[in-house]
Amino acid sequence: GSMVCVFSAVMLHLYGHLLDVGISSVTAALILSCAGLFAALGKPVVGYLSDYFGARITIWLALFCQCGALLIFSTTTLTSLSFAAACLYGFGYSGMSPLRTFAISTAIGSRSFATATGVIRFVELPFVLAASPIAGLIYDRTGSYQLAFLILAGLMAVAALGPLFIPAGGRKARHERKQQLQQS
Repeated sequence: GSMVCVFSAVMLHLYGHLLDVGISSVTAALILSCAGLFAALGKPVVGYLSDYFGARITIWLALFCQCGALLIFSTTTLTSLSFAAACLYGFGYSGMSPLRTFAISTAIGSRSFATATGVIRFVELPFVLAASPIAGLIYDRTGSYQLAFLILAGLMAVAALGPLFIPAGGRKARHERKQQLQQS
C-alpha cells in the first residue's frame, strides 16, 4: 500500500518539483519518461529476483530503490542526479504489482488470495487518496516539495517492516525446504 500511496504522490508532483529546482520542462518530461522506462524494463528483472530470492528480499530491494530515489530527488538540483534517481525510482516501482501479488500469495496462500487483495485495497485507499493532497499542501505551505519527498521516503522506510511478516519464499527457500524434507 505504501508503494501505491507514494507512487501516486510522486508521479503527480515530481514534474513540478523538477521545474522548481531549475530543470527545464523538456528535461523534466524526459526524467519522468526515464522513470517509466525503468519501471517497464525492471519488471522481468524483479520477477526473476522474486522467483530466486523470494518476496521479502525483493520487496526490500524495491523499497530501498524508491526510498533512495526520493532522498536524491529531495536534495538535488542536478539534472544528472535527477535522471539517476528516476531510473532508481522506476526500477523500484517496477516490482510493485508483481511483488504485491507474490507477497499476498506467499503470506496467505491461494485459498484466500482474492479476499486478502480486496481487503488490502480497501485498507490502503485512504492513504492513497490522502498522499497527493498532503504533498500539495506541504508545497503550498513551504514553497518546496523537499519535505513532502522526505516524508514519502520515510514512509517507504517504515514500509520495510512489512516484509518481515512474509515467508521468505523463492526458489532458494523452496530448494532448502526440499533438501530438509529429503534428509528427514
